[in-house]
Amino acid sequence: MAAPGQLTQLLQAAQSADAGVRTQAEQQLAALQAQNFSELLVSLSAELADGSKPVDARRLAGLILKNSLDAKEAARKAQLVQQWVALDAGVKKQVKHNLLATLGTQGDAGHTAALVIAKVAAIEVPRSEWPELMQGLLANMGAAATSKELRQSTLEALGYCCEELGNLDEDYLSQQEVNSILTAVVQGMRKEEPEADVRHAATVALQNALTFAHNNFSNDSERNYIMQIICEGTLAESSRIRQASWECLACIASGYYDKLPAYMQDIFSLTQRTVKGDEEDVVLQALEFWCTVAEEEIDRDQDASSASCDPDTVNHQFIKAALPHLVPLLLEQLTKQEEGQETDDGEVNSILTAVVQGMRKEEPEADVRHAATVALQNALTFAHNNFSNDSERNYIMQIICEGTLAESSRIRQASWECLACIASGYYDKLPAYMQDIFSLTQRTVKGDEEDVVLQALEFWCTVAEEEIDRDQDASSASCDPDTVNHQFIKAALPHLVPLLLEQLTKQEEGQETDDGVWNVSMAAGTCLALCASVAGDAIVPLVMPFVTANIQKTDGAESWRYREAATFAFGSILEGPGVETLGQLVQSGLGFLLTALKQDPNAHVKDTTAWTIGRIFEFVHGEDSAAPLLGPQNLPQVVEALLLAIRDAPHIAEKVCYALSQLASGFYEQRGTSPMSPYFKDVVQALLETAARPADLAEQTRLQTQAFEAINEVVRASAADTTPMVVQLIPLVVGKLNETLHINTAGSMEAAERQSEIQGLLCGMTQVIVQKLSDNDSAKAGVLQYADHIMDALLNVFACRKSSVHEEAMLAVGAMTYACGRQFSKYMERFFPVLQMGLAQHQEWQVCQVTVGVLGDVCRAIEDQIYPFCDPVMQTLLTNLQSPDVHRNVKPQILSAFGDIALAIGDRFEKYLQHVVSMLQSAMQLSVQQAAGADEDLIDYNNLLRHGILEAWAGMFNGLSKDKAEQYLKPYAPPLLEFVEAIWADKPGHDDGVLKASAALLGDVASTISGTGPLFQQKPYVQPFLQQLAQDSTTSDTANWASQMIQKALRG
Repeated sequence: MAAPGQLTQLLQAAQSADAGVRTQAEQQLAALQAQNFSELLVSLSAELADGSKPVDARRLAGLILKNSLDAKEAARKAQLVQQWVALDAGVKKQVKHNLLATLGTQGDAGHTAALVIAKVAAIEVPRSEWPELMQGLLANMGAAATSKELRQSTLEALGYCCEELGNLDEDYLSQQEVNSILTAVVQGMRKEEPEADVRHAATVALQNALTFAHNNFSNDSERNYIMQIICEGTLAESSRIRQASWECLACIASGYYDKLPAYMQDIFSLTQRTVKGDEEDVVLQALEFWCTVAEEEIDRDQDASSASCDPDTVNHQFIKAALPHLVPLLLEQLTKQEEGQETDDGEVNSILTAVVQGMRKEEPEADVRHAATVALQNALTFAHNNFSNDSERNYIMQIICEGTLAESSRIRQASWECLACIASGYYDKLPAYMQDIFSLTQRTVKGDEEDVVLQALEFWCTVAEEEIDRDQDASSASCDPDTVNHQFIKAALPHLVPLLLEQLTKQEEGQETDDGVWNVSMAAGTCLALCASVAGDAIVPLVMPFVTANIQKTDGAESWRYREAATFAFGSILEGPGVETLGQLVQSGLGFLLTALKQDPNAHVKDTTAWTIGRIFEFVHGEDSAAPLLGPQNLPQVVEALLLAIRDAPHIAEKVCYALSQLASGFYEQRGTSPMSPYFKDVVQALLETAARPADLAEQTRLQTQAFEAINEVVRASAADTTPMVVQLIPLVVGKLNETLHINTAGSMEAAERQSEIQGLLCGMTQVIVQKLSDNDSAKAGVLQYADHIMDALLNVFACRKSSVHEEAMLAVGAMTYACGRQFSKYMERFFPVLQMGLAQHQEWQVCQVTVGVLGDVCRAIEDQIYPFCDPVMQTLLTNLQSPDVHRNVKPQILSAFGDIALAIGDRFEKYLQHVVSMLQSAMQLSVQQAAGADEDLIDYNNLLRHGILEAWAGMFNGLSKDKAEQYLKPYAPPLLEFVEAIWADKPGHDDGVLKASAALLGDVASTISGTGPLFQQKPYVQPFLQQLAQDSTTSDTANWASQMIQKALRG
């Protein structure tokens, strides 16, 4: 017999990758089994029990033991059973002792031992030869100091024993043993059990023990407790426990169907929760429970019709009772496809057939019909072939349109949702149905419930948005010539506009104060605005009679509705029609609106009036027109009215902030001075006071945000003569930032969030002020005067957070780098830990992305003074690039940052070149693979990636000295030219910025690397590529320079 050490080596050799070694070991093990079977079994069990032995050796020892006791073929199994029975009692006792001793050991040996114990039990328990087994296993569960490993593997052993013994013809466990097993198992299943592995093992064990639990399930209190524990398991944190709990319920549905009535309502609630939000493996088991119930009821129905039917057999009709709720749940799952999962036409047809069948008006169950309609909405993604077939499309559209007339409002609403999806996905298939759909629209909008009306209006909004997109696409160079705008909105305009205007008077009382409200009036206004964008000037004569007839109404308590609706209608049509068409109307109406803003007695009318004035300033003011809207004759009255109205209720003040923002923006291009300059101080002061107004938290947050956005726009649009006043804002905003440091946030998440919001607004204002003053050197002095105070305040804001970085504060620092230039280096020692934290904070990818951008700003500002910080920065950037957890949008910016660092530190970048170039090569390969895709998001991302790649190479070519570039970059010239060629060949993905950077890279290669002339001669695409770019004013300078550099290279 092999010594213990030799057996270990033999077991490992039997798993060798070398076939020769493996075959020889297997032969030796077979020989040992033939020579001394009993001694081998003892040795194998000792190997399994020895925690110091290698895991793979122990695993194989257990597998050989199991295979020595059991086999699939009945004859072989009987032979192995007799072989074990014939063994010496002492040998069997030693093997069993070793198996039980293995249960508490580390690794998966305990699991293997549990399997082998069950195989031995299946042989010996029927022969009454291992009477102490169950008592010993149960003792493991009762011991106070039992380890997690021992409890887990003991529960597995109990479960496997129940499974093996349950497969026998007779019951060999006493009721007392069954009770004790169930007690131990259910104890391990409780939600109070701290070890998930133990709880999972107990749940699996219960599933195997259910065969013996008939008496326990006949006892109400015991059954209730078991069911409670199982149901709690379906809500466990571990998905393995949830899945095993549903498996238990499926077994109970099969074995204890008659005991389910008291629990089915709770089980259905758990089903809804699981199916709608759990992992796929858990959902599958929840659905398996209902499949088992259905199969049981099918069997009972069939048995009821047979002569030998048991009269006590009852079909509890669980499926029929659950049908109205269960079918919708199942239909929702029909169209849940895995990403990349192919759906063939047969599958789609089967789904659509089932769904449309359930949608028919003949379907008696409203819940079923509603669920089918929702399911169709989800299935439409896959129905392109069906919608290309006239008869199939006609039938589907008929069923949907019938649904808009259903008795149930939920079905009507869902039907309109389907039509909106069709308007987006199958716009070109709509011409034959639009007349009927408009008739249905009239019927719905004039007389249906609000939720249904909202969806009918959403259909027309979707049509309008689709036609806006098609108009915009028609003007682009990459327009698909087959794309047609069917002008549904323009055709329907004479009938649709009156319908929409009627709905504008259906306001809700107090809706102006509720930021989240959405009702028929607001939906109609939104639809009207979209129609104006589509139809342009044609909508004005359809709307203005309604406006003039109602905007001055004062008769009756409800007259405010007509004034508000008329004002809303006018504001809604300001985007779309030309300035020439609107100009005279706005000129004559502005004074009236300003008066209404001051004097109208209704808050809702004043709210909408302020919004409309803002819309006028956004879409008409500042446009090139023969008669400017605002000038010395009316600007004083405008400012006066707005500064008065800003003191009104918070919801009105919000809209006034918007109006002031748009008013200032309209004077953006003024030089030296601006018509707004005399009002700068008063406007900013009023906005600051508004931001500080007390209100309830939600109102205050919205009002503060609007006020600060308006301040920022007033500063951006300010002329040079207000520069001293802009500078004076710096100490004010720094003071307010310092005040936020004293907000007590201890133990209050809400207070911490509020502090962060206020700091964000103040940091945003700081960024705008610094950027505005950095436009010219004389104004920049104002920033430098307060630079230390600004940076102290920003660094203190960063210090408020221990484990994250404030995004707005980081953006403000980016603005400071531009203003300070090389002087920014004095802040680096304090700022660098924040920078490094932001780079590493990839879980909040927007913060990480902003920080990478600021790193580039720092490099450009302090240049080679960034070098002492480069090692940790480069390590973090390279780690982020390689991590699959980092958001993909961050990675192109990291590549750009490599270029910024290379430009800043020059030849000292060579220590990072090998790693960076390797990353760039991988990125280039990915970009080429992603070319010619139809997905717009992928095209946009690919252009971001290309831009990052090109900027990285440009930084290295221009940062390294000519000698170093020649030494390190020359080998990459050919693949770079191929990369640019791939970009040029990808016509659908063309982006002006990427093409310009590509041309610049060609020039860098030609001017930096020697001997590239032959390389350019081999690339015939280069000349037409640069010639086309030379014809565009935005890229001509770069293309001409690159052509000159390439000509020099060609001349050698």
